[in-house]
Amino acid sequence: MTQADNDDQDYQSRRQFAALFQEAPMCMALLHGPAHVVEFVNPGYRRLVGGRDIVGRRIAEALDDAATQGYVHILDQVYRDGVPYAANGARYAVQALPGGPVVERYVDFVFQPVRARSGGVSGVLVLGSDVTERVLGELRRDALARLTDELRELRTPEDIGWCAARILGETLGVSRAGFGLIGAAGDTVHIDRDWCADGVESLAGAIDLRQFGNFVDELRANRPVVVRDACADPRTLDAAESLTALSASAFVDLPVVEDDQLVALIFVNAIGPRDWSAQDLALMREVAERTH
Repeated sequence: MTQADNDDQDYQSRRQFAALFQEAPMCMALLHGPAHVVEFVNPGYRRLVGGRDIVGRRIAEALDDAATQGYVHILDQVYRDGVPYAANGARYAVQALPGGPVVERYVDFVFQPVRARSGGVSGVLVLGSDVTERVLGELRRDALARLTDELRELRTPEDIGWCAARILGETLGVSRAGFGLIGAAGDTVHIDRDWCADGVESLAGAIDLRQFGNFVDELRANRPVVVRDACADPRTLDAAESLTALSASAFVDLPVVEDDQLVALIFVNAIGPRDWSAQDLALMREVAERTH
């Protein structure tokens, strides 16, 4: 039997093995060669990567978000050394479209080297499970426990607000988070101190909310303002450039209303477009209630 025949049998065996996972709930992909060309993905893996069509392409080209987060480097290592690599709760920030929303996923996975009949590594089998809900649930429970513990030691409203903003910002992985008091006119927010990620400018001071969009009336009506992309939301189109410059291309403003009056708000900002989940909003509400 020639080497070409062996290679063909190896390829057919891999395809038959991969086909077994077509209906599996887990994420599965079969990669070939040192360039990690995608031979097969199952529906679970396709959902994980945002529905992108990646079969027949190199992983580094097809999933540039995976490349920038170091996953291609790990594949290189597995292919080179022939040693499996496993991780639990690994973060994968999925950006299915350039400039589009970023969706955070967490995955338990194994990169398993696939060997040819000759004994050498011919590819890598990727097997994983999307455990995002489990991990986020744990992170949010931990965040609320930390908030309860730390608030016991604080006395001033400024310290309490900043502590809550810090925990919220770190847990959600955003660019900025904070609390602000609404002025008498109802359209100005006064921020004493906000939490900011490294390299992000503080918004401390008085801010006219109307310069950043047409959403003040929603806040007054006790409705949260959820903006996934300032460049695409009609409420913020005119202010999109300013919001982007302030690392707030996406944001959530959660109103605090007393006696039918808007008195404060809690806010989070994200540098790029982001799909805010129901769990994100639930955590914000819980933090706001405990802090207020």
